[in-house]
Amino acid sequence: SLKDIHIENMKVENIPENWFEGCSSLRRIRMRRLSVSVLPENLFQSALILSEIDFSQNKIKSLPLGIFTGLYDLQILVLKENMLTQLNPDLFNNAYSLTYIDLSRNQLRSLSGIYFYQDMHQIDLSSNNLTSETSIFSTNSVFEEVKVLNLSHNRLSSFEKGWKYNWLGLEKLDLSHNQFEGDLPVSELSFLKHNPVDFTIDLSNNQIERIIFLSIFVEEKNEENKLKLILSNNQLKCDCFATELKLILEKGGNSDLTNLPFKYITLEIKDFPCSNKEFSDLNCPIPDVNFHLEECNDNCSCNLNRYNQELSVNCSHRSLKRFPEAIPDLDGEVIRIKLNLSHNNITSLQEEFPNENKETFDKISHLDLSNNQINSFEESCLPSSIKQLYLNNNKIVKFNKSSTDYFEALVKIKEVELKLGGNPYQCNCESLPFLHFVKKIYKNILDLSSISFACSDPIFLKSAKYQDICSNIPKFLKFLVPILLFLFLTSFLLFVLIRYKESLKIWLFAQSWAGIFLSEHLMDKDKKYDAFISYSHHDSDYVENILWKELETPSNPKDPAYKCKVHTRDFIPGEMIPDQILASVHESRRTIIVLSKEYVKADWTRMEFKEAHNNSIKDNRQRLILVVHGDLSSTENLDNDLRAYIKLNAFIHTGDKDFWKKIRSALPRINQQSRKEMKDPSDSELKDLL
Repeated sequence: SLKDIHIENMKVENIPENWFEGCSSLRRIRMRRLSVSVLPENLFQSALILSEIDFSQNKIKSLPLGIFTGLYDLQILVLKENMLTQLNPDLFNNAYSLTYIDLSRNQLRSLSGIYFYQDMHQIDLSSNNLTSETSIFSTNSVFEEVKVLNLSHNRLSSFEKGWKYNWLGLEKLDLSHNQFEGDLPVSELSFLKHNPVDFTIDLSNNQIERIIFLSIFVEEKNEENKLKLILSNNQLKCDCFATELKLILEKGGNSDLTNLPFKYITLEIKDFPCSNKEFSDLNCPIPDVNFHLEECNDNCSCNLNRYNQELSVNCSHRSLKRFPEAIPDLDGEVIRIKLNLSHNNITSLQEEFPNENKETFDKISHLDLSNNQINSFEESCLPSSIKQLYLNNNKIVKFNKSSTDYFEALVKIKEVELKLGGNPYQCNCESLPFLHFVKKIYKNILDLSSISFACSDPIFLKSAKYQDICSNIPKFLKFLVPILLFLFLTSFLLFVLIRYKESLKIWLFAQSWAGIFLSEHLMDKDKKYDAFISYSHHDSDYVENILWKELETPSNPKDPAYKCKVHTRDFIPGEMIPDQILASVHESRRTIIVLSKEYVKADWTRMEFKEAHNNSIKDNRQRLILVVHGDLSSTENLDNDLRAYIKLNAFIHTGDKDFWKKIRSALPRINQQSRKEMKDPSDSELKDLL
């Protein structure tokens, strides 16, 4: 009752015809990598209930016609990696139950005439010699139940027309690693229209450049069909036909595009080359074989953007003296046209715009007529859909009232954008309506700074006034008025300076900004101390033995000696501490705050900082020197103003290698002469200032 035979990796070239004699219960045969080249026709006649036969990775070149006769229960047939070149059309006539056949990695060129019964679900023909030159399957072969067809790694270059009749139930078609190239119209997929709701086509690793979704290629839509298209590793171009691909990828497969043959379509494209492109960059040159269009006339260049449904016609630098004879139109593809006629020799709109092809002409939304020879303008010659009009750098000298009214209506209704600069607008009262119009709708004029009037000295719109354009005032008076005004103001200022000299001195001293012009020792002549040192008693060892000592009696005789005030020495016992703090801050030119963890906790020290900070603000001078002593990692408990000093890095750390240099530069400059002047100041500086 042998049911399974499994033999691998043996040197068996010939198998006797009676090898399976007496094996009537045999169900599975797996004989792989045995070097078998021939199978006898009656090999399986003693094992008629076989359900699986696997002779993969042998050297079988052909199969005798009756080898599968009577195998009504055969379901799986694997003959991959052999040397088969063709199969007899009647080979599987008795294989009623066959559901899976693997003929991959052979040398088959066609399966024309082969018939599979309705139980067949999966066929693998990958890595053969199948081409599109001969039909793979005959048109009368119908495979209603085949779900998966693998045709990868062949030399196919197109879909067969007969497939619409062959594969009525197909769910996955693998055409990867073939020779599909160039354009692939979606009409090639029309055989899917009767297929189940979910379908996958793998076209990866081909040479496809464009998927054509034009409506002319869509035979019929099935609102229920769902398609997944795999296009990785092709040569996809980023032109107008990539629009649908980009839209589908970005919309997650639920597309509203009218040209799609499927209601729901999803794509799988690894490293899609157009991912970083804008839709406005996806353009196709016209003519294109897929549009059946005439040439772009007058040596112009035409480009179609299918996302914006926009045709760009570039006729610039063509020495044209007229409007192009015809503009290409794509019915259903174009709703607006951009026409560039700049840098030509067109002289008049009234004469050059044709009246024929009005439907196409009225689609022009952007019209560039800059850098021509236009000297007259007639608004009736413009297309009705205009949204952008460039008339700059021509020879237009004026716009009449009807033209300016027309422009104003366009701006109000359609938000039209204009370029009008670089024209020699006449400098007289006839230009007043134009000047009024431009100043009224200036936001819609893109080159406002380039509009000027051709007066004796050109007047640009930015500074133009009505009287500059239309005025009877003699020219010499225009220059005389500002000269007289300047002389009057100068005389008035001299009179005030002489008449109120003493009052001005007093007022000047009262202004905060006067300190910019007056030296510091003159303003601080009444202050007794150079610095008041504010610190916590926990830091007294550092302050009294190092900081205070070094400032008053420097170790280097060349360094200045400062007169300091400290509470341990200079506060008078018995007097109110707050009063002494206030007095100390005000009679010192600087207040040094020795900031530490302990300093923050003390009320008196906080008061000293506050007063010094307010004093700096009041005098509009930097009176406060912040010295950080020790670790101050947390600033949560600091006063808001003190925290601001820390955040702005406006402090000196006692551990800084340049500490003494920095603190002396922050303290006031001290020398013998300044000490003398502080005692006996003169008003020489005020005299120099005034």
